[in-house]
Amino acid sequence: MKTSNFNFLCSMFLICLIEINTDINAQTCWYVDNAAIGLNNGSSWDNAWPGFAYIQWNTVQPGDILYISGGTTEKTYYERLSIVASGTEENPIIIKVGHEPGHAGNVIITNDGPLGGISIIYRDYITIDGNRNGERKLIVQNCTVPGIKVYGAYGIKLSHLEIHHNGDEVDWDNSGITFTATGYVEPRPNLEICYCHIHHNWQDAISGFGPIASGFGYISIHDNEISDVVDDGFECGSGGVDFYNNSMHDRSYDGGDGHPDGVAFNGAEYYRVYNNRFYNFRRGTAYINYEPFYNTSPPSPRPGDHVYIYNNLIYEEEIIPTGFIPSHYTFYTPNPYRSGRPDGIYTDIDSARALFHHMIEQDYIGTDSYILDNFRNLPDYVDMELDPIYENHQQEIYQIVVSYEDVGSSLGGISFGGSDITTTYLSDIIIANNVMVNLPARGFGISCNNHDSENLNNIIVANNIALNCYTNGGGIASSVGGISDNSLIGSYGSDAKIVYDNNIIFQGNQGCSAMRYNDHFIDHYEDFVTIYGLNVHGANIDPSLNGDYKPYSQSSPAVDNGINLSAIFTTDIDCGLRPYGSGWDIGAYEFGSSPGNIVSVKIKVFMEGPFNIGSMNTDLQTGGHLPLQSPYDDTEVSAIPENVVDWVQVELRIMADESGDNYTKSVFLRNDGMVIDQDGSDTVSIEAPEGDYFIVVRHRNHLTVMSNVAIHLTSEL
Repeated sequence: MKTSNFNFLCSMFLICLIEINTDINAQTCWYVDNAAIGLNNGSSWDNAWPGFAYIQWNTVQPGDILYISGGTTEKTYYERLSIVASGTEENPIIIKVGHEPGHAGNVIITNDGPLGGISIIYRDYITIDGNRNGERKLIVQNCTVPGIKVYGAYGIKLSHLEIHHNGDEVDWDNSGITFTATGYVEPRPNLEICYCHIHHNWQDAISGFGPIASGFGYISIHDNEISDVVDDGFECGSGGVDFYNNSMHDRSYDGGDGHPDGVAFNGAEYYRVYNNRFYNFRRGTAYINYEPFYNTSPPSPRPGDHVYIYNNLIYEEEIIPTGFIPSHYTFYTPNPYRSGRPDGIYTDIDSARALFHHMIEQDYIGTDSYILDNFRNLPDYVDMELDPIYENHQQEIYQIVVSYEDVGSSLGGISFGGSDITTTYLSDIIIANNVMVNLPARGFGISCNNHDSENLNNIIVANNIALNCYTNGGGIASSVGGISDNSLIGSYGSDAKIVYDNNIIFQGNQGCSAMRYNDHFIDHYEDFVTIYGLNVHGANIDPSLNGDYKPYSQSSPAVDNGINLSAIFTTDIDCGLRPYGSGWDIGAYEFGSSPGNIVSVKIKVFMEGPFNIGSMNTDLQTGGHLPLQSPYDDTEVSAIPENVVDWVQVELRIMADESGDNYTKSVFLRNDGMVIDQDGSDTVSIEAPEGDYFIVVRHRNHLTVMSNVAIHLTSEL
C-alpha cells in the first residue's frame, strides 16, 4: 500500500515552529484573460494579463497559482503557453482554469507555431491542472506540432487535460505530448501525466525519450484515456516508466504512418505496465511491444532489466475475420536502425505496388529485412498476374510473410522482443496475469536473444490467459524464442532461468492453441508440453470467463491455479487483493476479491496551544478528559492510544473549494506531531478511491489547514 507523507503546520503557530518547515510560501494568485482591459498586470481578473506573451514570469514565484480564464462557456487562446519560471518540490507553480463565474469555461489553446500549445523547457516543478469538478477544462488542440512539449525538466505534472488533433505531415514526430528527459532526479516522478484524454493526434499520443534509469517511477503515466491512436499510443525510449490504470482503445486512420503499437518501449530498464485495458485496435503490431534498443549508429549495447508487465486486459470486442484487409496497408521491418526503409502506411493498392517495385529494385525481396504486415495471404489479395514483376517474385514475397507470421502478420497482444543484437542481458522480466482475448495474431510471446546462463536471470512468463487468439487464420497462440539451451527454460519449481508455466491457452471458436518454440512450430498444445516439458501446470482448457473477462465462478480453471507473485504485486487489475481464495488466480482478476478503495497517508502537524519545547502536552488524556467518541462524527473507540493530544479529522478533497466528493475520518494527534489512526498506527487509512486529493486536517480549536496542491494517493505498492 503506497503511503504519502505530509508535514503541516496548523494556522496558530509558535514563531520557532516556522523554522521546521521553511518552504511555507505566501501563495499569490495571478490571472490571464485575453479580454481583460484593465491594468494588465496579472493581479486580478479585471487587471489580468491579456495573453500568454504578457505574463511577467519573473514575478511568478514557487507556490503561486496562475489562473487562465475560460470565459462563461469557453475561450480560445491562439498562442503558445511557454512556461519560463520554476517552482520547488514543496511549492510548485500551478496553472489552472479559472473557477469564478464568467471564467470557469473551457480554456482552449491552439497554435500553429514551432513549439506547439504548451512548452516546458528546462523549467522544473510545474503543475498544469485542468480539473474542475472532475471535468477536463483545459484543452490543447489543432497545433501544427506536438500539443505539449516537455524538455529537460523535472517535477512536471499534467492533469485533467484534453489533447487532440495536434501535429501534421510536416514532421513525422508530431504527437499529442512529447517529452525528453535529460536526466533523473529525486523525488519521483519527474514527469506525471494523469487523468487526461489524449486522442486523434497526428503520430503518437505520447512520445518520450531519455537516459537509462536507476529505478521505477521517474515517468508516471496513469488513469488516462488514450483513444483513436494513429501510430503508437505511447512510444518511449527512456527508462524508469510506470504506465498503469490507463484505458487505450480504437485506431484512427486520419494521421501519420509508422509501426503501430499500443505501448512501444525502445529503452531498456525499469518498466512497469500494469492494470491497463487495451481494446479494439483492429490493426497494428502489438498492444504491448518491448524492444530494448536505441536508434543510434553505431548501436548502443543495452540490457533488458526490471520489466514488469502484469494485470493487463487486452481484447477485441469483434472477431476480425480471416482475410481481413484494413483500410491501410502497413509494411515494416524488424531492423531497429531503420536506415532508409521505405515502409509506412499506404492507403491504396497502387501505393502498395509501388513499394513492392522499390523493394525488388533494391534487392530487398528474399532477405530477412522486410516483412509485410497484414498480408499473410498476400497472393489472395493482390492480383500479381497483371504485373510480371510481381509474378516473378510472388513466391518469395509469400515466404517472407509466412515465415514471420507470428511476429507481425496482424495485431497481437504482448511481444517481448529482447532479441536485438544490442541486448546485452535479460534479467528480472515478469510477464504475468495478463488476459488476451479475440486477437487476430498471437496472444503473447518472448524472445531471449540466445543468451547463455550468465546473461539470463529471473524471467517469468506465467498466469497469462490467451483465449481465441490468432483469429486471422492459422498461426500460433504463444511463442518462446531465442533459447540457446533447453536447460535454461523450465516449469515453475525448477531452477530454470526462464519459467514458462501456469498459462491457460485455449483456441476458442476461431483461434488456435498452437505454439512456437525457437524455430519449431507445434500444432497442438499437448505436443508442446510433451516435447519440451513447459507450461506443465498450465492448461489447454476454456478458462470460463464471463463478458467482463473475469472467471465465471470458483470452479473456473483460472481460480487458485496461478504462481504466487506477491514479491512483485499484491492486487489485481481492479486493486482487489491477491490472493483471495486458497491460491493465486490466473488472469487479470482475482475471483471474489473486492477493489482496494483504501488510500493511506502519513501526516505531521503541530498546534500552538499544547506545544511545549519540541512536542505537545497530553493534558486532556492524562486528565481523563478525552472522550471515546469523536467530536466530528459517530466514530467511537474502545481505547485511546498512548500520548494523544486530541481528536482531529482528516479530510480528502477532490477540489480545494470542497465541491465534489470528499472523504473524512476521525483520528488522533500524538504529542510528537504524528496524526495516527484509531488503532495507533502512524499511517492513516481512509476509504476512498485512488486519485488526486487535497489533504485537510481539522481541529475544533484551530483553523483548518490544507495542502496547497492535490496529491495522488493510491492503494498500489
